Amino acid sequence: MLTQASARQALDRATKQLVAMQRDVNANAWAMGRKLVQIAELGLHRSRGYTSMETYVEERLGVTAAVMFQCMRIAQAYGEEVARAYSPEKLDRALRYIAATPADESPKDVPGLMIPVMGDDGEVGRVAFERATVAQIRQATASEKAAAAPRRRKAAAPAGEARREWLQSGHAALEAGVGKRLAAQGSVALRTRDGRDVLVVEVPWEAAAAGLRAVAKTVPSR
Repeated sequence: MLTQASARQALDRATKQLVAMQRDVNANAWAMGRKLVQIAELGLHRSRGYTSMETYVEERLGVTAAVMFQCMRIAQAYGEEVARAYSPEKLDRALRYIAATPADESPKDVPGLMIPVMGDDGEVGRVAFERATVAQIRQATASEKAAAAPRRRKAAAPAGEARREWLQSGHAALEAGVGKRLAAQGSVALRTRDGRDVLVVEVPWEAAAAGLRAVAKTVPSR
């Protein structure tokens, strides 16, 4: 483990190198990202009192957190050769594109990607990644996300249908357990709190125990 003094020295050296590399961020994005990842992993920024990497880069380097994270993503996803061949913005957009597509692609596949691009005639063709513009990659990503939305809704449908069926059973059980009159004054619902499903049974006080027991029998095991 580095001592406080050693960590400060290491941070100061890295900062000096980063300042020099800022003269051409496009050419040095990968190297800057590697250096920033090292600083973050070792926690060197804390040796000079910076509580976060965002504060460090903004105050010491004069760059935004967005630039920092972009460089770090590029350094972690690509090799130096690929990073030097394309602009940081284009490579970062490529990561978003492959994350949006259903295909099993990874950053190493980026140079060989064929990006779907709509032509002036309204037909969609394919353009090699090296020739595709950032705007075209951005549009292709948006199209992939739009196409994925119905797939996500369809995938979620069985769970939603199961919840509806359970609620119907819960209401029927409540009526059977406490009678129609009291059941009509209450309700059975599922609420999501802190990412968890919470069962809510509302009935008049005198029927609370019986109502909860009746509904609990219909709760599916997990």
